[in-house]
Amino acid sequence: MTTQEIDQFGPWVLPVRGPQDVPPLYRDEAVDWDTVRFAIKVPGPVPRRDVTPGMDLYDALLLADPAGLTVLRRRPTAPGYDRSFVRHADVLALESSTDLLDGRLAVHTRSGPLEVAYNGSQADVVEELLAVLRHHAFGAGSTLPALAPVLARDAAGEEDLALVAAYRDLVAAGVAVDAVAAVPRGRHARRAGTVAALADAVRPVTRQGAVVAVGPAETHVLHRRLWLTTGRAPVHSLAHLVLPRDGRAPVEVAPHPRLAGAVLAWAPGTPPLVLPEGHPALALLTAGREAVTD
Repeated sequence: MTTQEIDQFGPWVLPVRGPQDVPPLYRDEAVDWDTVRFAIKVPGPVPRRDVTPGMDLYDALLLADPAGLTVLRRRPTAPGYDRSFVRHADVLALESSTDLLDGRLAVHTRSGPLEVAYNGSQADVVEELLAVLRHHAFGAGSTLPALAPVLARDAAGEEDLALVAAYRDLVAAGVAVDAVAAVPRGRHARRAGTVAALADAVRPVTRQGAVVAVGPAETHVLHRRLWLTTGRAPVHSLAHLVLPRDGRAPVEVAPHPRLAGAVLAWAPGTPPLVLPEGHPALALLTAGREAVTD
């Protein structure tokens, strides 16, 4: 560990631009830096004041190249690290979410999710990694911001201005969008029964809002980390789910088993979305490419 590494250490997810930026723990890994498109190192939950020479400060190193994503992860109770590799062709969905400083990256694959925790203040760096993965895994392109559909500031309701702002950020970043639908949050009654009616009166269920944006190669769902809440605490989380539109992860829809007027929508290997019955966003999620672009 160098003095420079100690000086720069904090809760920040940092780009890794070459072997000089690789934490000591991972320096034995054979990496072809000529092929790496983007790499980041994710720190462990070590308070800055507790850092001492010789400590392994970074819990993970993520490297994206044209073949796939390599994740090197420090073993929590033993020396060394574990290596995981995901081919781009096996990626079913990409998801990044934050709830204040609690950040989570999830790469959903045919064999299950690969998850990495990070400091939520560094979501912009993780989004850079997602952009590289989207390009290689889903063939994502870009467009001029002016060509994407416009959403009114309050399209998802006053409570979910952050979702519309997140959509506008996507468009400003050049994400190709052909159609978009905003889903305001709403209440759903539990299915019939005396106990259900009592629960609705005491702790009503709120379905959180969402924005669904569809482009030629991918579908973006901007939503809250929890789709359903029953408390009155304000919701600060923000999640970004990206699904490919090449047929590898078709979206299915079924009535919600416990809530009237709500449906579950999911792709293979991904957590279900909760949306209102008959909403136009459902048609965007399940439509083929031709139906959206014609």
